[in-house]
Amino acid sequence: GVMEHGKEVKEEFQAIESEIGADRIRFMCMGPSAGLEALKPHLGPKGARMVELDSGSLAPAAMPKGCTDTHITILVEFIVPDGKLDEFKAGFPKFYKATKSGAGAEGCYYYGFGIEGNSVICREGYKDAEACGK
Repeated sequence: GVMEHGKEVKEEFQAIESEIGADRIRFMCMGPSAGLEALKPHLGPKGARMVELDSGSLAPAAMPKGCTDTHITILVEFIVPDGKLDEFKAGFPKFYKATKSGAGAEGCYYYGFGIEGNSVICREGYKDAEACGK
């Protein structure tokens, strides 16, 4: 997991941190609430943004293992005006429906919305650039 990986690259990470400064390193974690809670004690002190995935988030296709990673991740952040978050979230089902049944569904590894304060982040992962372009 990420905590063991952090131990494996600790020296390299600390070297980069000392070279560019801790204030120039940003962490963002996005996932289910329980998973984020487990990471908070470790990454929270580093200022990590914890973005909770909406319950409608989905993974229409399994990611392959043991091959070159060609997948494309798209992250879109919407800064929602005060008092408009519930209205914005009401549109999520339309996006999920289109993702499940649209032309790009075949090459979609994951799709979902995460919320942090007034920020809504849409996280999309596609097999490759071709799948992304459908």
